[in-house]
Amino acid sequence: VTKEYQLAEWNRSLREITVGDCRYESCGQCGILDNYKGVKYHYEKPMPPLENRLPLIGDNKSGTGYEPVELSIIKEQKIPAQQKSRKSQGRRQSEPSGPVPVGFEDAANDNPALAALQPDVPVSRFRFMFEKWGDMRFLSHLEILRTFSRAIQRAGLRVEHTRGFNPHPKIVFSSALPVGVESRAEFVDIPLLETDGEFRILDVFRAIQNALPEGLRPWAAWKLAPGAKGVANSLLAAVYEIKIELDERNPAHQDNIEAAVLGVMASESIEMSRIRKGKTIIFDARPAIAGLETGKTAQGAEGKSFLELYLTLRYGDGTKPKVFDILATCLGLSPEECLRTQIRKIGVQRKAGLSRALENVI
Repeated sequence: VTKEYQLAEWNRSLREITVGDCRYESCGQCGILDNYKGVKYHYEKPMPPLENRLPLIGDNKSGTGYEPVELSIIKEQKIPAQQKSRKSQGRRQSEPSGPVPVGFEDAANDNPALAALQPDVPVSRFRFMFEKWGDMRFLSHLEILRTFSRAIQRAGLRVEHTRGFNPHPKIVFSSALPVGVESRAEFVDIPLLETDGEFRILDVFRAIQNALPEGLRPWAAWKLAPGAKGVANSLLAAVYEIKIELDERNPAHQDNIEAAVLGVMASESIEMSRIRKGKTIIFDARPAIAGLETGKTAQGAEGKSFLELYLTLRYGDGTKPKVFDILATCLGLSPEECLRTQIRKIGVQRKAGLSRALENVI
């Protein structure tokens, strides 16, 4: 926005004048322009007389020479009919529907959301299966999204964005992984604009693989057919490998864990609670647990013994239990034992009939 607008806002704030909704009241000249459908501008209503205003810092009375700044709006200009009906990329473009605030006449040239429209080129959707290990396991779900967005830019590729005032990349990940958990089977759908012709999947795979940091390594990729379901609707369940450190001072520790595992699978309901937005939610975790079984006993570093468990959690709607919740509630592990437990996502189960939607698999 212009300096005049900022000064006027400062004067309004000192005079305790609120700015109303410009769809129904006067235009606040906030710079939104006509990007939102249905927003129309009105001529600004007269402001309160200066004698009724609050004292201003830097007012003329104090000898600084600053005057309150008032803004006006230029008269509404008629738009030619052919300009109103103009279409680009098969979508209707936003055209001015009212007067433009002073100082914003060329805003469309500076706002990438209004001016830098995506080219009308085909879009290819790719699905990547990648690993998350090492220090990368401490990245949150949002940080992983940012990392992939930057990697795509470094690879010289252009991802498809949403259409609107604040475009976002149409990158879709599978369900969020808990922070600190490694994974062998994370998925992401990336739609790329074919600005330089049709993509070769091998070239795209190598470009993104080389642009990602160590610890985020794609090891499989597909080119999705048109109309294929997104990754969020394609997966049925996730499989986790859990290594629990055994207490050598307690010989019955392993037996207790194995008995708890059998009790989980034999129970019809498992009640859990979770605090969300200050409220305690009670839910049944048993439908989400598709499988829980014990594996072999392995020796780790420093001669410690670990008991391997394999947990299968279903995806779906509603509140779902976390892996750490199952360890604490169902197996009776303390918070310290949960932190020492090694958890790794080793695979997923896809919904039936989705393999036909995949082609050019690497």
